Amino acid sequence: MKTREEVQALKSNWMSDPNWDIEDTEGFEEWYADLRAFRMEKELEWKTKRDALPINRAKFWVSSDDITATAYALIAIHEELVKLNKSIEEYVDRH
Repeated sequence: MKTREEVQALKSNWMSDPNWDIEDTEGFEEWYADLRAFRMEKELEWKTKRDALPINRAKFWVSSDDITATAYALIAIHEELVKLNKSIEEYVDRH
């Protein structure tokens, strides 16, 4: 039986390269439910973060025929450009 420390090490390794279903890892069968829940939680967390990005919100809004949605898309793009510009200015000031 794998220890909790071995499971944590597996999770850490998976986080650096999450290209497989962690719960199917050979030798960790007894941890299947825990590992599946962990993968699903992380995938939901990552999707939520991706969906919250202004550019992704903009893509959703632009796909709409609604002029208000298009305006929101433009505002989101503008906000993202302002943030990027500020980051660039801060970087230039530091270097």
